[in-house]
Amino acid sequence: ENNKKKNVKRKKRSDYLLDMIKLDRLSYVIYECPPIPYEVYIKCYGRSNTQQVLVQTNDDNLDEEIQTEPIDNHTKWTQCPISFSISDTDTIGRLKYETSGVGTADMEGETSGSFEYRFLENSAGLGQFIEKFGQTSLVGPLPE
Repeated sequence: ENNKKKNVKRKKRSDYLLDMIKLDRLSYVIYECPPIPYEVYIKCYGRSNTQQVLVQTNDDNLDEEIQTEPIDNHTKWTQCPISFSISDTDTIGRLKYETSGVGTADMEGETSGSFEYRFLENSAGLGQFIEKFGQTSLVGPLPE
């Protein structure tokens, strides 16, 4: 109760003082420095022991160049269950892909000649491998 009386007394005093005091808003600039022209700057600071340096920002270059590389796209496919057709005998490469169940979109250009050449090349390499290393694998008794 004692605090309540003190608060009421403070409130009356603050109201009385606020009636007597009127506050106005006032604004002013503490520091103002307008930009100076370049000629004035050079006159003031362009003495000896100073250097002028120019910077080129390339703002006048309006051309743009973009260096990109073409995007390579490859189409792959798979077939499950594996199904193939033997009707076209010219595309042995296609038959090879169809029997394995996978392929690419560019296999259409693969003719029997290119497939046979790669087959012969791989066969020759296999023959050389067996000739060199075949004896090492056959040394020893054969299991029964």
